[in-house]
Amino acid sequence: PRGQIYGLAATPQRLDLNAAGAHTPINGLYIAGADVVGNGIGGAMMGGLIAVSSALGWSTFSKVMKPSPSASPARAPKA
Repeated sequence: PRGQIYGLAATPQRLDLNAAGAHTPINGLYIAGADVVGNGIGGAMMGGLIAVSSALGWSTFSKVMKPSPSASPARAPKA
């Protein structure tokens, strides 16, 4: 009822997409981490990405999420 070891309690109200986001009432201050969009490691990673994208512009999000040509299995070094 008071939260979890890695953030706020995962209640339906907390996970409501209308409440999620990195913006705060203080100009230039953004929230990053699991409490932005979801819980756990994945939520913390995406929360950081959303905070950076909020500060630098949403094109940052698409640049980070775009697959790298070097990550293609076709280009992986042969063993």
